[in-house]
Amino acid sequence: MKKANKQTEEELGQLTLFCKIASTIASTLEIEKVLGLITRSVCQLINTQACTLRLINEEGNELTLVSSHGLSLEYQKKGPVMIGEGIAGCVLKTGKPEAVLDVLKDPRYKTKNFAKKASLRSLLCVPLVTKERTIGVISTYTTRRHSFSEKEQKILSLFASEAAIAIENARLMNKIKEAYLNTLRSLGAIVDAFDWHTERHSENVRNYSIAIGREMGLEPDDLKAIEYAAYIHDIGKVGIDLNIIRKPDKLNEEEWRQIIKHPLLGANIAERMEVLDNLVPLVLHHHERFDGKGYPDGLKSEGIPIGARILAVADSYEAMTADRPYRKALSKESAVLEIKKNSGIQFDPKVVGAFLKTVKNFSKRGSEGQEITDPQKP
Repeated sequence: MKKANKQTEEELGQLTLFCKIASTIASTLEIEKVLGLITRSVCQLINTQACTLRLINEEGNELTLVSSHGLSLEYQKKGPVMIGEGIAGCVLKTGKPEAVLDVLKDPRYKTKNFAKKASLRSLLCVPLVTKERTIGVISTYTTRRHSFSEKEQKILSLFASEAAIAIENARLMNKIKEAYLNTLRSLGAIVDAFDWHTERHSENVRNYSIAIGREMGLEPDDLKAIEYAAYIHDIGKVGIDLNIIRKPDKLNEEEWRQIIKHPLLGANIAERMEVLDNLVPLVLHHHERFDGKGYPDGLKSEGIPIGARILAVADSYEAMTADRPYRKALSKESAVLEIKKNSGIQFDPKVVGAFLKTVKNFSKRGSEGQEITDPQKP
């Protein structure tokens, strides 16, 4: 009776763990996170010491290693497995799980030297199957000889089905994000074309901003927001009189009052597009100053969103190193000195510090952009 109760408790615990892991993976849409979760979770679920996840490449002729857990870097560098070759290739071809008591004695296993170095002995390999197709295989290893039970094979096969769905969902999300990013790139290109003084301005501001953000150790989600905002930070210019935008000379007072409306106009445009609403603060405040003398709201210091503070430096550097109708581009060295001079005044000193560490990697170009010290203002 006690033995039966203990078995029931173990099964309940494993079922609970399965549900928890499956739920976590299903709720994650970042492809790299999904792949890493899968390999770590397999070892936890089946009580194994190593796991690999291989997916079919785009050409459909080989299995590429996309994630592993419990294996050395040397093992991870193994080349792809051709469809139909090795144990993984056979599992993919047959669509059925395969349990191997000792990989060192199985003639199908081609990398025995690697397995020996990694102390891998027993293997359970199952296919990743979605409703439409098989997309790859999961292989999990023990470091001691272990006869995988039918129950373990069923559990891993069931988990692989959940994992396959999660991978496909993450891939779909990646495609959606890529389409979204391409749309933003197009919007940025339209704005740059609208103002013929600013060819490739948005793309360059994006590159500089990402470099600064990475140097500051920003989280991936924050970097993405900055990247997206960089493409559309000047989108409000489409609401400004074209004659003002394209004026070859300095602007008068009234024309300047029109130009400085573009962050607010841009924020209004982004706000109306639901998928862009998280970018509104960055678009709205990228012309604020650290000393509070910027526009449109006169925010200062830490009150300015970090993404907007980064865009301000990137936007200004891009502007200074670009030709304008009324002046030639500054040299890289002169632009850097101007940024340093305005640290703590126009720019966040922390952002400037990160900029100075990354600017040496910025390429020298002749594209045009917004002026750093607003020289058009009378």
